[in-house]
Amino acid sequence: SCRSPPGAENDEIQMPCEGGQVGSITKTCSNRNWINTSSNCTAGKLKETLGNLIVNLKTSLPSELVIPSTLQSLVEATEQTIATTTAKNIETVVEILQLVSNTTITSINKTTLNNFMTSVDSILGHNSTEGWASLNGNQSKASLQLLESVERFATLLTSDEPINI
Repeated sequence: SCRSPPGAENDEIQMPCEGGQVGSITKTCSNRNWINTSSNCTAGKLKETLGNLIVNLKTSLPSELVIPSTLQSLVEATEQTIATTTAKNIETVVEILQLVSNTTITSINKTTLNNFMTSVDSILGHNSTEGWASLNGNQSKASLQLLESVERFATLLTSDEPINI
């Protein structure tokens, strides 16, 4: 049996996430130790950025104001979040990018473009392999949704001058 908290072999418990994350972790008692068996933790800053975006999209604020500020917040959140490469954080970033690319914004500036690409890059590094493997193992459509978001966002590029990324 496990101690702290007490539990019998194969018991499961839900624990809150720690370290600025929201959600819960499921632990199973195995060989007198609590072993993490699943995590539903999302970085608080990412969850906050998603929540703000959803609220702002439901208001009458113009997309030209909402999208640049959302992408700036997303970049700041991913820079502050060491674990942006967990499956749940990847899903959250993809959801934000989907919402951003589905808006009715008519044009974007270079800063907004760079923030979009920086956000995409934050979930594509070599250290995100485990997170993506977890998503793909769960039949997630996150990779397809990310590609669709990038494609839709690219249609907003109307500049005649070259853009260096």
